[in-house]
Amino acid sequence: MTATTPNNATNEDGIAVLPDITTPLVRPGNGQKMADIAAGLGELVGLVGNWNSPPGAMATGYNVMPVPAAGAPGGFQLIDGPYFEQMTISALPGNAANRGGTFQQVAWPLFYEQRVYFGAGPNENTVVHAENGSWLHLTYGQQADEPPTTMTQPPATAYVKQVSVPHGNDVLATGTSVGPYDGAPKAFPTADKTALPFSDPSLGVLDPNVVLQKQLDALKASGVTVVKTTEIHVDTDNPGGAMTNIDFEKRHANVTRFASTWFIEELSDGSCQLQYSQTIWLSLLIGDSFERFVHIDANTLVPAQ
Repeated sequence: MTATTPNNATNEDGIAVLPDITTPLVRPGNGQKMADIAAGLGELVGLVGNWNSPPGAMATGYNVMPVPAAGAPGGFQLIDGPYFEQMTISALPGNAANRGGTFQQVAWPLFYEQRVYFGAGPNENTVVHAENGSWLHLTYGQQADEPPTTMTQPPATAYVKQVSVPHGNDVLATGTSVGPYDGAPKAFPTADKTALPFSDPSLGVLDPNVVLQKQLDALKASGVTVVKTTEIHVDTDNPGGAMTNIDFEKRHANVTRFASTWFIEELSDGSCQLQYSQTIWLSLLIGDSFERFVHIDANTLVPAQ
């Protein structure tokens, strides 16, 4: 998540107006019958829909974002605090084939768009981040007029997240799924304590991942529990993964790795929610040398009403 220049609508006092995050960003259905493509999507089928941060006290997204700042102590500034967002994830009524000669790899895609807003502070309700991209579930199949293939997709790289961020960053992260299994997520990720700002305890930075358990605790207090969980893990360090940055980013805030875990959760009241943790490793130019930082986001999303 990288800061944008705030450009939201404001009222007569110059205060940013709370955006309507219940309006779909793109059409969610595209007219297809989900039953026709659900098997191909694998565990991605649980991501399809219009999602936004839950209202009020349940809006628990938290972000820690380091940025270069020559005049600040240590040569960097932390932008941390709560955020809320909207996301639409839609399926393509079909698939895309990667031809292999005598067989093919079949990519079953989802397309998504995401917009994120500051939840507090002087820039409250203004856009802090936006991105779009796709999710892929990879399988193997028969190529036309060829005999059935015995090739199979390696499970460790069967899922792919492609991200396009309008700062000149592109992400290709591959990974796998876990589950579904009964109950709540077995464990949430934790911050990389070997990298700034978390390697310096004196900074007292909150690990954003703690908000995920807080959300589940708040649900439980209201009588709602997670009855089933599916996890999807992707990382640019996995085989086939890659990070690309424009020259300016390479010189000042080079993104070297991206990792994300998504939790698709079925709740005891019959509803569902998504939780995610995302970590970006950065090399920031501090003075005359580069320092290693991590930038973490964690949030809970519920179906838009």
